[in-house]
Amino acid sequence: MKEHSSVIRPDGTPLSRAAGPAWGLLGVAAFSFTLPFTRIALGGGLSPLFIGSARAVVAAALAAVVLLVTRQQPPNSVQWARLAVVALGVVAGFPLLTSFAMTTTPASHGAVVIGLLPAATAVAVVLRTRERPSPSFWVFALLGSAAALVFATLQNGTPGALRPADLQLFGAVILAAIGYAEGGLLARELGAWQTISWALVLAAPVMLAIAVAAGVAAPPVATPTAWLAFAYLAAVSMFLGFFAWYRGLAIGPMAQVSQIQLVQPVMGITWAAFLFHEDVGPATVLGGLTVVVCAGLAVRTRSTLPTSAPTPPDRRRHASHPRYLMTDPDEVKRLIRAHPWATFVSPSSTGLVASHYPVLLIEEEEDIVLASHFGRPDDELHELGRHEILVIIQGPHDYVSSSLYEPGDLVPTWNHVTAHLFGTPEILSEEENYAMLTRLTDHFESGQPHGRRLAEDEAGTRRAAKGTVGLRLRVSRFDARAKLSQNKAPEVRERIAARFDAAHPALAAEMRRG
Repeated sequence: MKEHSSVIRPDGTPLSRAAGPAWGLLGVAAFSFTLPFTRIALGGGLSPLFIGSARAVVAAALAAVVLLVTRQQPPNSVQWARLAVVALGVVAGFPLLTSFAMTTTPASHGAVVIGLLPAATAVAVVLRTRERPSPSFWVFALLGSAAALVFATLQNGTPGALRPADLQLFGAVILAAIGYAEGGLLARELGAWQTISWALVLAAPVMLAIAVAAGVAAPPVATPTAWLAFAYLAAVSMFLGFFAWYRGLAIGPMAQVSQIQLVQPVMGITWAAFLFHEDVGPATVLGGLTVVVCAGLAVRTRSTLPTSAPTPPDRRRHASHPRYLMTDPDEVKRLIRAHPWATFVSPSSTGLVASHYPVLLIEEEEDIVLASHFGRPDDELHELGRHEILVIIQGPHDYVSSSLYEPGDLVPTWNHVTAHLFGTPEILSEEENYAMLTRLTDHFESGQPHGRRLAEDEAGTRRAAKGTVGLRLRVSRFDARAKLSQNKAPEVRERIAARFDAAHPALAAEMRRG
């Protein structure tokens, strides 16, 4: 019965992951102007303390307006604590430290040191998610750090000595990495723009006090160009850029998306050379390339690690038998449409947890993307959004008696069509959840003789919806198979299918499709 193994392969069939990196690239493009525009704002008369704090105050005002207009539900107490970590990293730490650093160092130099951010983010993700990367990951991460340190000291002209600006940049990298990792995880629960918005609102009182003190000490009188640069830092670098960046991290995988930051030093140096005519000499180029290569190797090593113990060669061969494997995503989509009642399995901190809910295939997506909802408190039991989950789609199946085989063939089996889907769910906002429930209900009610709609009593159905948590799952890989007696002679397969015609016509139809 070796050919009939239903063992899940740990690698599965990968799907397109373009969405996460695409959103990440958009965010990085927005962030790449941060250091050059900080230099412009400083050169135009604004103090570093005012720039670093006041930009957060302006962004917090924008965030508060958006949160109020969209009527977002406030985070819970645990999420507020995690938002404080995000605020420390990306609202206060990174802006303030980079603003001070840019007063004494070229933007191109700062861009290269910030090139450590991809590897630092990957380290933060590893530590935050309790993953265990290979030793080679740490080797490359340390090489990247060493390369950045050597570059910084050579640029200073005094090997072994770091300027305060370098220490400020390294501190900014560490704080930003922590904020990115925690923010990416929170974005899966609260939503991408909601995460940065709540973090800005949380930090607003402190940042406002700092901005007022900075304004009193050095009244903010600046050129129009400086104010335009400041406006970009507040609206884009501090707010809108995170919409795309946290969205990309939430879609993930986080380590792969963090690689997109590798283009930020190249962009930053390019903008610095264009805007300030800074001398981008061989040392800057070599330092940048070295940091980028080391960071890239570290992140790529992290991203290629298996997620579970490797399957023994003999078992992998059995599980991957080409007769049974389904590798076409369109075939998996067809199975989901026909069999939307799914089993969700999560490796929670207290052990395995399983629940059963309907799923809806999002047809407008090219990838396999599911929408569903959990009744409370199942979402907390599954720890949704914190880790990868397994979704099982069970198609038609039934027992196959050996009495249908040729004489001498005595081993019975079980025919089935099954898909195991893997991915990390994104938690929907309250409004997104109601829209999803409406769509889910309309989909299933459309086949009923007298279908009903949630809109018939929107107030009542919205109250009921508060007892659920919506999710969207972009499938990152799948393991699917259609085991339909493909190893039997055609006449035997037809005999088996004929037996299923009355009792299980769907299974009979699947056998005749191939």
